[in-house]
Amino acid sequence: MAGQEKNKFINTVILSQCFGQLASLSFTNGIMFNYFDSLNCSDSTLIVLLKIPNFAGMFLMLPIAFFADTYGKKVLGQWGNATQVLGLGFLIAAPFLERGQIITLFAGVSIFAVGAALFNSSWFALLDPLMKPEERGAFFAKMRACWKSFGILFTFLAQYLLGVKGPTILTQILILIFIMMIVRMYFYHRIPELEKPDKEQRKAVKFFSELKLIFENKKIYKYSGYRFVYPLLTGCIALLFNLYEKKFMNFSPADIVFMGNLMFIGGIGGLWLGAKMTKRYSTFQIFMICTSIISACGLVFPLHIYLPVPELIYAGTVTFIFGCFSAAFGIAYTSLMLSLLSPERKSLASAFYIGLSQLGVACSGIFAATVVKKDWGFAEQLAGLNNIYSIILLCSVLPLPIVTWLLTKKLDPEES
Repeated sequence: MAGQEKNKFINTVILSQCFGQLASLSFTNGIMFNYFDSLNCSDSTLIVLLKIPNFAGMFLMLPIAFFADTYGKKVLGQWGNATQVLGLGFLIAAPFLERGQIITLFAGVSIFAVGAALFNSSWFALLDPLMKPEERGAFFAKMRACWKSFGILFTFLAQYLLGVKGPTILTQILILIFIMMIVRMYFYHRIPELEKPDKEQRKAVKFFSELKLIFENKKIYKYSGYRFVYPLLTGCIALLFNLYEKKFMNFSPADIVFMGNLMFIGGIGGLWLGAKMTKRYSTFQIFMICTSIISACGLVFPLHIYLPVPELIYAGTVTFIFGCFSAAFGIAYTSLMLSLLSPERKSLASAFYIGLSQLGVACSGIFAATVVKKDWGFAEQLAGLNNIYSIILLCSVLPLPIVTWLLTKKLDPEES
């Protein structure tokens, strides 16, 4: 691909992500958290609603990716965009209903989640042929830096509006995201699909036969356990931060959105950091560094009661660092994932990786929702711990020994 044509492609991809990622971003930056909370959802219901996209990814991404390799990556991605728009429409309609608000919320998030699975299953495979292997880390860092910067500006706008108007403005914010998602469909349509499938040949291929071939790839098998265990242990930490801030730090909706924004500002720095780390350190070293620091963030987060620091500054600093090293981990893992994929089943293999991560996050969400719903009176009496505090500490302590053992057993440092 010529330089000018490649630059045009890069700009189209970046614009597509800038407009389209706002919807998914709203599930992690506090906007959906506040939206569901304003509709009087319980803590456990709120957690489940925010984790439904992970459940959908867990079950749907592999079969969808198989069809993407067979019928085309781009067409399924565009269907995914349209389905996400439909899901957002349900969410916007929920506050105007006299009955069935919670059911409508579950339906809207579920439809949106199906659309996200349709899109995500083939996204990396669609982009991969348009760049050289040595360009992957820098390209994904640039793409993520751009859409996250756009998301940060949008989140600052949402935070300002929440501070001025209060939670009543949340529906209008979702309508704006709905419009942005439609704009994304236009830019996505302009992205070229260079690796088009041979439909007749692919129709003879069986899903489980293809899946078996992926498992026979020894490198993919080595990293798959880590890809599940890591999000299983840490996938609910950011959401638990928000619950803790709301219930025990008395943060306002605008404050919670500000925390989400700080996490993504940290993520911008993490993209630059991740691109640098992939050139200097092995995969094994990057995983260990990021795991250690992310665990440390969870450990120190509830210690604000012992320190003479304003809670907003303390929570914001920890959140910023958490976002930074989470993003650095993502860059390292994306580069590793693409280096292991074979062209003929690229969508299926990438979806396998992403599905493992979604499975870990979904299980983490089930665990958090179950524990938050329980009354841990004995823990509070013995150690002064509330249930949210206890889960944050547990999710922070467990990753280091377990992930260290898993990496040591599964990864060959010479291959990393």
